[in-house]
Amino acid sequence: MTSEPEPLLRVGGNFGDFNIVEELGVGGMGSVYRVRDPETGEDYAVKVMHPVISARDFERRFIREAEIAMNVRHPNLVHVYDVGRDPDTGLAYMVMDYVSGGSLRGKMAQKLMSGERFTVREALGVVRKIAEALSAAAAAGVVHRDVKPDNILFDEAGNPVLADLGVAKVDDDSATVLTMSNVVVGTPAYMAPEQLLSSHGVDSRADVYSLGIVLWEMLAGERPNSDASQSELLASAVRGDRIPDIRTKRQKTPRYVVELLRRMCDPRLTHRFASPDEVVRFLEEWRIIEARRFRTFLVWFAVVMTLAVAAVVALGVRMIGGNAPSSADVLEKSDQDDSPESEFSIPNVVD
Repeated sequence: MTSEPEPLLRVGGNFGDFNIVEELGVGGMGSVYRVRDPETGEDYAVKVMHPVISARDFERRFIREAEIAMNVRHPNLVHVYDVGRDPDTGLAYMVMDYVSGGSLRGKMAQKLMSGERFTVREALGVVRKIAEALSAAAAAGVVHRDVKPDNILFDEAGNPVLADLGVAKVDDDSATVLTMSNVVVGTPAYMAPEQLLSSHGVDSRADVYSLGIVLWEMLAGERPNSDASQSELLASAVRGDRIPDIRTKRQKTPRYVVELLRRMCDPRLTHRFASPDEVVRFLEEWRIIEARRFRTFLVWFAVVMTLAVAAVVALGVRMIGGNAPSSADVLEKSDQDDSPESEFSIPNVVD
């Protein structure tokens, strides 16, 4: 019987100046904990690296990733405040924002259990915010390389934020040595074809592809090729296969969303959106078009309603005018009532 591995930190204990509140998750590189500053009462997330991983010289990359994240600031990116090695435990760590609203993975699971899916508006809202975050990262020369629902979190207000630049790379020569050769970085089900073949030479177009897979999953309730094994995904990448049309799972998907997915997830780099910023521009252009169409609809609706009301009023006036007796009709009726033939007239008495 296999025993559970010992947690890296003890809930209820201390880590540096923080109180450890709870364990948030465990991954291949280490664990993430919610901690609290006893002086301010503020909560943070602390990611600590497993000592075995650290012993394999991944610690340098871990610290480098935190330094990268500290230099990229955006409202939709989890901010990193500190990084280093804890003197008491010897564990490498980074201190980040604590995001309390759960993950996109969790929200998709909740919707699936209730038989629902994200609306097109909801899904595009998430994609736009994350594309803006990726655009900020790309402007700083950073490629995330692991965009997936688990790494998209929500704050208390429901705003999506992108977490875990843990497999990020920087577009300079010094960063390339931090990732060991022959290691595929990222999550295969969301990887662009070129990333499946080689994780080291990718640029922000790989993040665009991954975000497109996330959008497909939000709309369909499942990933494209969800049953494919890693070897099958790799074979598909070699062949340059396209992902299925979203309309196979969601028939009434708007045409511009179909086009958006096609351009985000094109296996050919030259046909894909060149950057996350192009995704943002595409969505903004369609937002303007949709707003213009809605305004046009409102104008026509107002015109039709005005004409309809006018027609009803005119019909009412005609009906009232046609049924109301004129003064001549009243006099004529009065004369008829006084005549001997009237039903209520008193007959003449003949002596």
